[in-house]
Amino acid sequence: MAETHADLPGIKVAAVELLSRQSTLTPGILRKVAEKLESGDDDELLEAAIEIFRDRSPLKPEIFDEIARILENGPKRFYYGVTEALKHHTPLLPEILHQITEWLRHAEFAVLQSIIEVLEDDSDLTQELCRRIVVLVVARTDYDFRDEAIQILRSLSALPMEIAQEMALLLKDCDNGYSSDQNKDEDGDEDEDASQIVLGLSPNQTNSSPNFVKDICKLLDDEDWVVQREANSSHLRCQPKLPTVVLHRIVQHFWSDFNWDGCIMEILRDQSRLTPEILEMVVGSISAGLSESQWRALEVLRLNRICHRKPSGR
Repeated sequence: MAETHADLPGIKVAAVELLSRQSTLTPGILRKVAEKLESGDDDELLEAAIEIFRDRSPLKPEIFDEIARILENGPKRFYYGVTEALKHHTPLLPEILHQITEWLRHAEFAVLQSIIEVLEDDSDLTQELCRRIVVLVVARTDYDFRDEAIQILRSLSALPMEIAQEMALLLKDCDNGYSSDQNKDEDGDEDEDASQIVLGLSPNQTNSSPNFVKDICKLLDDEDWVVQREANSSHLRCQPKLPTVVLHRIVQHFWSDFNWDGCIMEILRDQSRLTPEILEMVVGSISAGLSESQWRALEVLRLNRICHRKPSGR
């Protein structure tokens, strides 16, 4: 039997590319494109069709309905392309967000970042959806996934404290909030996932946590956490005004490892006001001759406006 034009993959791709160059497309045509995504087996066709949705703004609600149906029934290999397209159309309808969230249950790591970016960019995540994200993240056993997916929760400035506490409880399998004495896993080791969530909370949220200072100091004294200090220091930098006791503990670690100095200075540089005692410790770091971090230390002093020009002696 002779092939029709519609049976030739090259013709399909060319047709989709032609559609993508049109300034306006009717909802009926876009629905047809969406239907092809669901049934098609050609990756090149998929990529070309995704470009159509990426470039159409705004999309009609009925088109999102069709996309939601595709996301529910379509092959997993569609996930990346479709989420890439949806990133350009936030905020998304609740049913779309719900379906994307469900992908957290079984998405491959390569697709994860795209899913996270969609969720991060959408300001309309409900508390119910946040809770669903929490449950799905905790259900995953692969560490790389959990580490990346927690970024979703960190990025939500309006994340209620009780939801963060729920995630901490699930991760730690204990009965009380952020108590450092109970941050132990089955082997008796420190479970840092929950504490990292605390570190990533907004200032208003951390003010609601009575054990915030206690937990931070506990982490700073934990050797396993300090090994990952370059990554974890970014969580501390999220806090524009850290308690003085935390800053003292951070600066004390300056002398323990030269590789830690840059992270420390980055944290201090972002603090709005430092006490004279901490600033004296910063000055001491300059005199210690750690050349790589001297400019960072000087920047800390400059931002705190205590650098005074000394007489030249001439």
